Amino acid sequence: MKTKIIRPSDRYWAGKRFQNLLGYFELDPSGLYLSSDISEEHRLPIVEAFSTLPPQLIELSCGYELTLNVSPFGNTFSENVCTIYADWDARDRKAVSPHVEVGRSAFGTDLKPYLVHEISHLWWRSRPSEARELYRQFLLETTADTDREVTHYAHRKFEHYLSNLIGAPRSFALRNAREIWMEESFCETVAKLAVPDYKSDEDWTATIDLARRQGSIDQATKLKL
Repeated sequence: MKTKIIRPSDRYWAGKRFQNLLGYFELDPSGLYLSSDISEEHRLPIVEAFSTLPPQLIELSCGYELTLNVSPFGNTFSENVCTIYADWDARDRKAVSPHVEVGRSAFGTDLKPYLVHEISHLWWRSRPSEARELYRQFLLETTADTDREVTHYAHRKFEHYLSNLIGAPRSFALRNAREIWMEESFCETVAKLAVPDYKSDEDWTATIDLARRQGSIDQATKLKL
């Protein structure tokens, strides 16, 4: 079995807080590098979910040699259900060194869309700037202030952007809030398209045009869903 050792020098950005992103990882037949301490109870659903992701996301993950571990807690060390970490500023693919941490609360019917969401961050960040800008413009042109986003989580990011649009126009805070909304909206939309039942237990009715977004994701970022 092929193994990979991630040392502090490989992920200098992990610091002391994210030591769980380091250590030994074993290449699973699915293409994921799984932490050597993952139990079989957790490995099986992760591999099953990953193997049914959109093919382009699987290919991207394998190309970046994505590593994955399971948090010892319900959530990740970043206090999310799942989190992806990487050196997003690195130019070399190997230096990006992406890693997904899965909280124990993620195991269940939404494990697959959670993985889709996190790996969609990698897809988004790896697209040419022109592709991301094309999708940003699409969101600005097609999302009205009164619209309800694809999920409640995405809508909270949208509302934060709108509050900055009113209170802090032309500021860094506005640009940051807009970028967070757009990236999180993209990832939540991809997850919803890949798994239509994602977050179906929530009391939430979106008003955005999901089919239209699917077409724009295909056209702008070349992701087929």
